[in-house]
Amino acid sequence: MEAAARTLGVYILDPPYTMFRPSGSRLPALGAILLADVRLGRSTGESLGRTTASAPWCPTAAVVPANMPARQLMEILDLLPHGCVRLLMEPDANPLDPASCVLAIARRSEPTPSEIAGYVASRTGSGIASPLTVCFGRNDVEGSSRSSLSRSLRSYPPYTAHDWTAIGMLLRMLGSARWPSGRLAHDKRD
Repeated sequence: MEAAARTLGVYILDPPYTMFRPSGSRLPALGAILLADVRLGRSTGESLGRTTASAPWCPTAAVVPANMPARQLMEILDLLPHGCVRLLMEPDANPLDPASCVLAIARRSEPTPSEIAGYVASRTGSGIASPLTVCFGRNDVEGSSRSSLSRSLRSYPPYTAHDWTAIGMLLRMLGSARWPSGRLAHDKRD
């Protein structure tokens, strides 16, 4: 990480994930990872929150100090986005290896149906989260009736409850060890 960017403390790791770059006015690309070095203080957590709001597609990670006073650390951690991966480091440790950051992001837990629905609701600025949670959490046609879900989702065209349930099924398949996304992408290419 470059010393000139340490005032902000937020970095972007773009594919192919070989080098961190300071965040700037340019939005991160799809597939990029946002990293905050919270060893630098509270402003870094706030900066990560602002950057995440403008690039919600990016997974986030934070370098967390191993010896910061607990109260100060908790204040900073409260500022971090939900699901932000924490990477514990000593204050004088060598710079973070990009491969370690990518591995930590890859190992994070999968989002729940309600977290995915909340993301869609926040991006669309709508009250769609509750019916989407039902659609995304469905394993089959049981649960709320399709007609009541369709009524709930009627004001969010063009997708119907059937469409959102299919999207939820795809999300579960992508998260499944049986159907890893790399395999699905390869199968669709052929």
